[in-house]
Amino acid sequence: MNFDISSATILKVKHGSHAYGLNTPTSDLDIKGVCIEPLEYHLGFAKCFEQHIQEASKGHANDLVIYSLKKFAKLATDANPTIVECLFVEPEDVLFCNKYGEELFAFRYNFLSAKAKYRFLGFAYSQLKRIKTDREWMRKPPTA
Repeated sequence: MNFDISSATILKVKHGSHAYGLNTPTSDLDIKGVCIEPLEYHLGFAKCFEQHIQEASKGHANDLVIYSLKKFAKLATDANPTIVECLFVEPEDVLFCNKYGEELFAFRYNFLSAKAKYRFLGFAYSQLKRIKTDREWMRKPPTA
């Protein structure tokens, strides 16, 4: 990636425990965003950009994922729950939004379809299954 992602970013929102009000004092801040990469990334095959990731576990202040507008739109069109929810956060969870980000918010209902019902139910089911597995693991007596 050979461009300034900060200046190309059109939207940044809180994601995860902070957005859901489930954060604790030790919770890291999860941020998702969207950028519009320069024109040369859209033309030809020499340059490609899909997403930029920074992880708190690797020394960064926060967990951050910035998607290209193309990848974000593809995931949103496919009703990806963690992407679609970025467009429906509370106003206080919007960290940055310029005029192009506002256009993306205005377009958000166009990403909703009947497919979203099944994708969100599948996501919820996988989370419940994970919680059940975690509880079973926590109930097992420690082995010595």
